[in-house]
Amino acid sequence: MKTLKFSEALAEPVDMRKVKLDALKPWVHEKLTEILGFEDDVVIDYAKLEETNTPDPKVVQINLTGFLNAKNARLFMGELWPMLVSAQSNPNGIPQELIDAKKLELESHKADKETMKKFQKNIDQIQQQIKKDMDEKNERLERRIQKESRREDRDRSRRDDKDRKRSRRSRSSSRDRRSNRKDEKRRERSRSRDRKSSRSEKKRSRSRERRRERSKSPERRREKRRSRSRSPRRD
Repeated sequence: MKTLKFSEALAEPVDMRKVKLDALKPWVHEKLTEILGFEDDVVIDYAKLEETNTPDPKVVQINLTGFLNAKNARLFMGELWPMLVSAQSNPNGIPQELIDAKKLELESHKADKETMKKFQKNIDQIQQQIKKDMDEKNERLERRIQKESRREDRDRSRRDDKDRKRSRRSRSSSRDRRSNRKDEKRRERSRSRDRKSSRSEKKRSRSRERRRERSKSPERRREKRRSRSRSPRRD
């Protein structure tokens, strides 16, 4: 005790009957594990805070010095003893520092829950917006498809009308050509009949002339013969 240094906080005595040590053990365990770098239940039990109702903090520090070294034992007791003093002054036997830390933890959890709620709400809003955008996109696509379908129907109807008109014109033209050919044939037959009639008429005329010639008097025939006989060629 003469060679070691002790924290000034160890001067105030602590009545362990007023301290709820079970609430303090998690902090002790965490702090010693942090100092040692690993878990060691022997060191935690070696603090021997439960052996007496009024433990001597200097004796506790000396007991821990062999495990933690002098500096770490002094720092550990400098944090532990004020918490024991605070615990014995609270009706519930719990250090005010741990109570405040628990409140902060609960508030942090509450804030995290609220953050998660907001995050979830944002996710829901984003999903609803995505769904709305998809619905609008599908609706626009459906309107475009319907518009294109109506345009195709109109174009098909126009093509059909053109085809029908072309077909009617073709049929009309075909009828006109057939009618023209018939007329031409009729005219050709008429001309042919006219030509035949003309030839027949000419033949009949010649035939009549010959008959008239034959029917002439013998005197005239003889006269004709005499005129032939008087011609220069005959001479």
